Amino acid sequence: MRGNLPIPTDHGRSDISRRPVVAVAMVHGPAAGLALLSELEADRRPPRHHRPFAVRGHLLELLGQSAEAAAAYREAAARTVSAPERRYLAERARRVAS
Repeated sequence: MRGNLPIPTDHGRSDISRRPVVAVAMVHGPAAGLALLSELEADRRPPRHHRPFAVRGHLLELLGQSAEAAAAYREAAARTVSAPERRYLAERARRVAS
């Protein structure tokens, strides 16, 4: 349990522990989601998957932190192996940065 929220153990699956981050952000706002994401990342090895960076980019974008959001989207784009996802994330980074 982290704070007042039960967080499932992800057992190596990157998407399981990220789902509560999105839910928390939707209910309590993007800052709360970012705080939980940071706490989850502190408990593990540095993430190799692109999804935590994409989530971080989206939440930072919602908070109006454009430069930080663009950097997170660029990092997510660099980490994905999917060409369509890479294009999408790179476009989000460009859009947020402008």
